[in-house]
Amino acid sequence: MWNLRHIAACHRALGHSTEALSRYRQAEAINPENVAIALTIGHVLLEQNLTNEALQQYFKADLLPNAKHRAWRPIAWCSFLLKDYDRAIDYYNRIEHDDKPSPHDWLNHGHVLLCQKQPQEAIEAYRRSLRAMDNDTDAWRKAFKGDALELRLHGISAVDQALIADAVCAKITSE
Repeated sequence: MWNLRHIAACHRALGHSTEALSRYRQAEAINPENVAIALTIGHVLLEQNLTNEALQQYFKADLLPNAKHRAWRPIAWCSFLLKDYDRAIDYYNRIEHDDKPSPHDWLNHGHVLLCQKQPQEAIEAYRRSLRAMDNDTDAWRKAFKGDALELRLHGISAVDQALIADAVCAKITSE
């Protein structure tokens, strides 16, 4: 088991995702209730742009004993990628209420709200992300820009992204 997981990790690190996935599946067959393996299989599928399959894997992981909300973030992100904004919002709300949201949780929650045509709510979620980053506007802008392509694929123009980022950071810099 240990060897399979480490061989799989090596293949993944080398960019051999098909071979990595095969090894992780072997490890999963040996230990089908291992949450870490189930999540990693989802991550590899997502890296292969197999978002629907990754989402199904994350749902599977979420049902395993001891999952403890570990699949919620990837479920929310995959739902966002698949433009299932209602499900994404549901999972980000779960994280907010039943877990400790990270700065990236707030950032991604903002993305979903923005795509749902709720700019004011998105700005508030983005500001929560920024506050969770200790108001480091440079770090926040870098994280926001890291998702620029995804936002464009969801219909948020580069101009709108720049305006939103400025709106989020304006209040902080004026305080």
